[in-house]
Amino acid sequence: MQASAKVSFTDIINCLRFFVKSLPRRIAFPGRKCVLGRTACLGNDVISILDPSACFFNMQKGRVDYLSDVVSDPKLSASPWDVLQFLQRKDIFSLIIQQSSPLWFKSTPPAALFMDSYSELTDQLFVHRRDNWRFLCNYSDLDHSREFKEQFLPAGLLPCDDLGMQYQRFFLFVRKMWGDIPIVFMHFPVKLDKREKFKLRYQAIYKAISELQGRFQPFYSLAIDETVVDWPEVKVPGLEEFPYHFNLKTYQAFAEKVRATGALNPDGGMR
Repeated sequence: MQASAKVSFTDIINCLRFFVKSLPRRIAFPGRKCVLGRTACLGNDVISILDPSACFFNMQKGRVDYLSDVVSDPKLSASPWDVLQFLQRKDIFSLIIQQSSPLWFKSTPPAALFMDSYSELTDQLFVHRRDNWRFLCNYSDLDHSREFKEQFLPAGLLPCDDLGMQYQRFFLFVRKMWGDIPIVFMHFPVKLDKREKFKLRYQAIYKAISELQGRFQPFYSLAIDETVVDWPEVKVPGLEEFPYHFNLKTYQAFAEKVRATGALNPDGGMR
């Protein structure tokens, strides 16, 4: 599909540059199992602490209801070039491309599934009004222009009441697809987020996972003592007030918990 006239050549080059930059972590090396990821910055940084050279095949914005829907009907997957013109942050275009890739679902049996809770915590779903395909991102990532509203229906956050059902649906797919691989699930700290809505969502996600993990063993639900959580030592320009980037001690605490499970074994490249 051709890019919209509203998207400049520079935009396209920058988007492709961000995508290519992410490729080395997503290459499956011959004879080596990969860890399959559904993680945002928390999981990505923890993986980097555990083993920067790990074979890690990730879909960052893959909310579990979206993934289950796309498994049932691949035509529902994102159409990235139709989204690009509406992105306020062009650097996340590679994350929309990830949502369109069928390779995540066709991966050979991975060493483990490594997840964090960010997508169910904050990612919002947008559905194309005419063709019904959908994509995920944060609300503030988009230009909510009249043209965007004419083309897309905002479906919002995954309702808290649906979390248990959607997690169960997704984990049933995982077990059917890849058998009894270890599942590691990290709960994003919400200490820095002052919005009560997201503190309640954290609790709802934690409860849903706690109620399900016994049915999908081996399954490791990991949270840390939030007294170690603080703002990052170096803040990303433009994201100074973003409450989901953390200090190094936060990532180190999660890395220790992940390492203690033994779930991400040497076959997956984790030390």
